[in-house]
Amino acid sequence: MQGGIFSNVDHGIAFEIAAFSANNKYPWSEIELVPFTHIIAYQHALKAYSTTCNLLRDGVAGLFGPSSEFSSAYVQSICDAKEIPHVETHCNFNIRRNDSLVNLHPHPRSLSNLFLDLVEAYRWQKVVIIYDNDESLLGVSTILGLNKKEKVVVIKQLETQDSGNFRPALTTIKATGNTEFVLACSMDVMEEVLKQLQQVGMMTDIYSYIITNLDVQTLDLSPYQYAGTNITLGRIIDPEDTEVMQLAESIYKFRKSREVNTEDEVLFPSWKMRYETALIADAVQLFYETLYDLTIDKKKSITATPLSCHEDSSWNEGYTITNSMKTKSVKGLTGLIRFDTEGFRSDFNIDIMELSLGGLITVGQWNSLRRSLNIYRPEKTSTRSGVENIFNRTLTVIITISQPYGMLTETTTQLVGNDRFEGFCIDVIRELSHILGFNYTFVIQEDGVNGVFNLTTGLWNGMIREVMEGVRLSASLAKGSV
Repeated sequence: MQGGIFSNVDHGIAFEIAAFSANNKYPWSEIELVPFTHIIAYQHALKAYSTTCNLLRDGVAGLFGPSSEFSSAYVQSICDAKEIPHVETHCNFNIRRNDSLVNLHPHPRSLSNLFLDLVEAYRWQKVVIIYDNDESLLGVSTILGLNKKEKVVVIKQLETQDSGNFRPALTTIKATGNTEFVLACSMDVMEEVLKQLQQVGMMTDIYSYIITNLDVQTLDLSPYQYAGTNITLGRIIDPEDTEVMQLAESIYKFRKSREVNTEDEVLFPSWKMRYETALIADAVQLFYETLYDLTIDKKKSITATPLSCHEDSSWNEGYTITNSMKTKSVKGLTGLIRFDTEGFRSDFNIDIMELSLGGLITVGQWNSLRRSLNIYRPEKTSTRSGVENIFNRTLTVIITISQPYGMLTETTTQLVGNDRFEGFCIDVIRELSHILGFNYTFVIQEDGVNGVFNLTTGLWNGMIREVMEGVRLSASLAKGSV
């Protein structure tokens, strides 16, 4: 029997599915995993503590979870005292691993090197880190060392005056004129941050983002794929992998059979699976295969022993299992799983993804141990000139008042903005905006001059100069009579 303590329903489902799958993989084995799953609120550390004691009293050969780092320390202290294998899958920033702990999450510092290598590969001289909490900032700690290499690293925390409103902070960041960002945010706020970046005009072709959260691929990124924004992210699970799709299908069937209500739609497509769910399945596989290797050909007999949290007793087999797990390698949903001499998962591969017109595409791969970043970006499909670049942008259109091309609308009602104007060219701009997907603002050229080239100075004047030099409001287009 093994216990699982999770805060996420899907984590508990994946835990049970993986146990049943492992039992079916080796039907002749004497090892049978019997999962006991408990779902506990994220910050209920005392509940996690009491649940752990109850599981130990019934006798468990291993304990998985909890999902929460708040509760994990309590559970870890019990497992260390009782020598029970403790398997974690969440990000753990502790610089050493306890004797009974096996953590399958990629080592945070190794993962941080990925984002450092991307910044250097892109030759960014000044980078702004936008983050929401301390854990997100710790996840990119190695980038801060670029300050010693004559590069500028600026950190900006997203703070909200009102719940979920990041626009004031993002507007302030936009005003600095920086265009290259490392976006280090938790999934709790990531979707809203991306949406508000678009709302404040920071999702255009002049901006570049490296997004550090490995679960970003589970969001709907289609609102941003036509804007021309350079968005790079990492991925540790492939949603098109057969085993990943099988797990997603099994989770869907499990939900349906148990009538589990979740925030997701009824179907559970593989691209919506977060990587910690896959890590839990990998953890169960590693645990089972370790027990199988220890007991094959009756080399060893492993029987769980009931233990009390109030006594000094411990389990004699616990450290044998833990040490064997740390020396074993298995191929899982998140790639090759193996640990270094300090117990960290410091050797793993990450797919490098970019957002294109067709959605997310793989453009490279990075290995944490070799620090090798291989970019094999495919040649971009040609599009109509300018279509990709102006999508979702707001253009300033300079106009002159001349019939029938551009006129002030005659009405007894006070009009504002673009509604003040009508005419042939006004209609043309409106229709173009619908076809090409841009927004626009009309500005009147007060002197009414379309533009004349001065042979002496070699310069244009009027609207043509406005567009060529963007001297007023970054003019993008001009409309006038010919």
